[in-house]
Amino acid sequence: MSAVPQPIVTTSTVNGRVRLRACAIRGTTLVALAITIAFAIPAQAQAPAEKGRHEHDGLMFRAALGAGYAAGTWDAVAIDAFGNTGKLDLAGAAGFFSVDIGSSIAGSLVLHARLSDVSVISPTVSVDGSEMGDLSKDASLTFYLFGPAATYYLMPANVYFTLALGLAQAAVDTGAGDTGASGEGFGLEVDVGKEWWVGDNWGIGAAARFSFASLPYDLADGSSTRLGGLGFGVLLSATYQ
Repeated sequence: MSAVPQPIVTTSTVNGRVRLRACAIRGTTLVALAITIAFAIPAQAQAPAEKGRHEHDGLMFRAALGAGYAAGTWDAVAIDAFGNTGKLDLAGAAGFFSVDIGSSIAGSLVLHARLSDVSVISPTVSVDGSEMGDLSKDASLTFYLFGPAATYYLMPANVYFTLALGLAQAAVDTGAGDTGASGEGFGLEVDVGKEWWVGDNWGIGAAARFSFASLPYDLADGSSTRLGGLGFGVLLSATYQ
């Protein structure tokens, strides 16, 4: 019975296999490196184009429009022919509008100027808490604010907080030809909102706003009183930055 032949393994054969295996490993490494470089170069080339996208940097412009409730209260006005005085309130549904223009100064902090108004159309009249009815449908009470403001964004949620402080003034139109205006006083607005990106630099948002004003007011009889304003609104906005 013949013996089963055994494979002949020599030193040269083993060395050849080792060299082939080493060459294969080096070849695979080079291929992997080439693929990595091929993907890395385009990514680096596109990086500069991505800078500033979905970031709150540079110039900021925001316009907002909404609706809510507002009221103006005169501390002491004549309520009858006998010289008695009381608190006069004009209140009702209100329209809100504002424009912000400014620039980012650090990270997500934006400093800007704000011009805004809150307007009550056909307000309800109350004296010392007792409702007296509505003024003419053409009557209005409008508060204006102009001053510096700051907005801080919480990223990446894109939630923001805005505080505006400035000069405020009010105008009254009874709708029957009688008008009046307050002196300049203090006003503030606080916004809490959120924006959603709809482009590289454009966002749309929604915010809740609280507004306050404290103003001097000269009455027709020569006396002076204070006019206080409060407003709460929900606004939709469009922002470029």
